[in-house]
Amino acid sequence: MKNSNYLERIRFAIEIVNLKEHSPDWMNPGDPNWDQILDPCISIGIDSLSDNITDELLDRYILLPGPNTLIFDYTVYNIGEHQLKIKIHDIENDNWLLPPIQINKLRIQSIPVLPNGIYYPADSNEELFGARLLGQRGEWKFTFITPVKESGGLKLGLWS
Repeated sequence: MKNSNYLERIRFAIEIVNLKEHSPDWMNPGDPNWDQILDPCISIGIDSLSDNITDELLDRYILLPGPNTLIFDYTVYNIGEHQLKIKIHDIENDNWLLPPIQINKLRIQSIPVLPNGIYYPADSNEELFGARLLGQRGEWKFTFITPVKESGGLKLGLWS
């Protein structure tokens, strides 16, 4: 059980682009299957995400075409390494009509951070380091260390 003594409260802002309309090599609005393309469904969490989409109904987001900025807070209770995770869900089994998404910007405590995470595509043993373009279902992880370092009343920022 988490107690009321927390280390710090962290605000995240992440810009994720649904590339449905920005991918000329994939499909365009004139294609006969255009109406069947699904907007990607994702979940965002810190340190853990359930594999069952029904467990995350309150925390899932449908990404509309173009840029989507998601802002959320997280309370840190323990010292050390944490992971920001984004899971791309498969809403319909074997639906290939899911556009790629791109992670454009990540801000932690209003500080811009290069969002170089590790992407784990679904049904694969691959680990794609530094990936920001996510082309299929799977999970993306960005590791950061907290808390801020304190020394004689001086606080030094978040490390990633």
